[in-house]
Amino acid sequence: MILRKRAEEILDLVKKTECEITSADDIIMGDIYIGTGETDGVRLIAKTAGKLQKICPGIHFHVSSGNAAFVMEQLDKGLLDFGVVFGTVDLTKYNALKLPDKDVWGVLMRRDSPLASKKEITPGDLRDKPLILSQQEHRGGSFTQWFQCQMTDLNIAATYNLIYNASLLVDEGLGYAVGLDKIINTSCSSLCFRPLAPKLEEEMSIIWKKHQIFSRPAEKFLSLLKEHLNGI
Repeated sequence: MILRKRAEEILDLVKKTECEITSADDIIMGDIYIGTGETDGVRLIAKTAGKLQKICPGIHFHVSSGNAAFVMEQLDKGLLDFGVVFGTVDLTKYNALKLPDKDVWGVLMRRDSPLASKKEITPGDLRDKPLILSQQEHRGGSFTQWFQCQMTDLNIAATYNLIYNASLLVDEGLGYAVGLDKIINTSCSSLCFRPLAPKLEEEMSIIWKKHQIFSRPAEKFLSLLKEHLNGI
């Protein structure tokens, strides 16, 4: 299985390199690879991508979802051009542009749950509740720092990698999912979202490897994104 995975990574890298060589002419065309966590902040990336594709219709985007560890691993292997990550960035390894939006932490729950009547959720509200945490937070992160407790003090019913799957667990009554706002549309569903109090926000950055040699499509995308950010 390990050899197969490595072979697939090598083939992906060869394909990406071939596309970069193909795009090295007067017409900018080729592929841009972006890895990101689940966040509404991707809207800014999407707006820039849409604008670029109108200018250069031969450019195609490939977006992979995953946590920070996945994104940075793929960047380090050369399989991604850019990554969107939360929190502090290791500037010894990556260049970064901070995105203007911040994601808000909160709790996804059923509308008929005891906490749904509250406007905000405090640490005391969650102390005895079955929680559904992201796998990254399960190893310790922003939420556990906010809670000011040890992981062993929490009632963790399940962990998730993608919040959509966590929303299904919530809908079936397994517990309360802790995550970021605006990812699950709760407007016409049996679920609702309540922010944490004290408020907990997550900064986002788009990153790329230091000394990265970009393809022309990736170079054009970064230039357009910088223009977009400077205009905000």
